[in-house]
Amino acid sequence: MSQRDFKPPGGNSADRRRWRFGFSLSTFLLCVTVTVLVFSHWTTSLNLRNAQQALSSLRREHGYLHNIDPSGVTVISVPSIESKTWRWRVFIPAGSIYRFTVATERIPTNGFPDYEDGAITVRPGESLLIGHVWKNEFNHWQWSLCVENDAGTTTQTSTIPDEHAKWLSYDWVRNEELIQKSRIIGRSGQETFSVGDSILLLHEWVDKWRWDEKDGPQFTPGLMFWLAPGAAREDEVPGGDDAT
Repeated sequence: MSQRDFKPPGGNSADRRRWRFGFSLSTFLLCVTVTVLVFSHWTTSLNLRNAQQALSSLRREHGYLHNIDPSGVTVISVPSIESKTWRWRVFIPAGSIYRFTVATERIPTNGFPDYEDGAITVRPGESLLIGHVWKNEFNHWQWSLCVENDAGTTTQTSTIPDEHAKWLSYDWVRNEELIQKSRIIGRSGQETFSVGDSILLLHEWVDKWRWDEKDGPQFTPGLMFWLAPGAAREDEVPGGDDAT
């Protein structure tokens, strides 16, 4: 065998270089592909999470219920641009009946009034509740209740006696050295309550600047909207049980 026919055991150096180059390029392409897939998955997951957060934020801002517990009463506040108008979207579970209720005098600092100025029945399912207080053309304050659902719209309106409406006047509150306070349920997001409990929706009242809970009055001028178990009086069934 001539010297020209002799090949080293490891092959020539050019073959080894080509083999190493080919292996390195394949590895590089594989790494790039995996990196692109991982980045694409991460980007998609991030976009999906951001979209879910944005959707949840929009639901809260516009007062839409989600992830409803079918065994409880769910409430969320719905934004309103009208003065002294409050809205809530509520879900009443099957087999339960509530009434949307208002009181406009002697509002207890704790608990609920022992009377009702008005009430509208809220039946199972989802409903929009609207409470409103305004001055009519005769310069008298009025309240209204409204319940909207698949069955239609029901409203109720009445006048607030002048002696009970003084606190609605800024001048009177200032002259009496009082401060108006307010509590609205569902403003920070939807809340779920046990069936059979009364559920506060709005409590507006006036209080002394320096009153504390121990020395303050048991009743104050103010306004309250709430959900009470059972049908409104005009919808009650004689001898029946309307509430769960």
